Amino acid sequence: MIVYCVKQCAYCRSSIVSGQRWVREKIYDPALNGRDPSYHRYHAEPFAGQEGSCWEKHQMEQEIARTTPTPLRGHSGFKATDDIQGLFAGLLGT
Repeated sequence: MIVYCVKQCAYCRSSIVSGQRWVREKIYDPALNGRDPSYHRYHAEPFAGQEGSCWEKHQMEQEIARTTPTPLRGHSGFKATDDIQGLFAGLLGT
């Protein structure tokens, strides 16, 4: 039996083809309860005309999410759904 495992970028959802550099992120999920670990894969190098790789963009989004204060319930200030993409685009200069 031949098994073909297609690797897909968790950020852009396109295939990671043979010869492309990629990064693997281990997902820690307590619900797995001893089963095989799961992984996300990301392109390690930017595509032509892009500022950063899918991995770098993922890391930047994680950092923004980690450092953005969460508003109190019922507070009329910043909402989690407010233009995070715009903030991310501004940081990348796009």
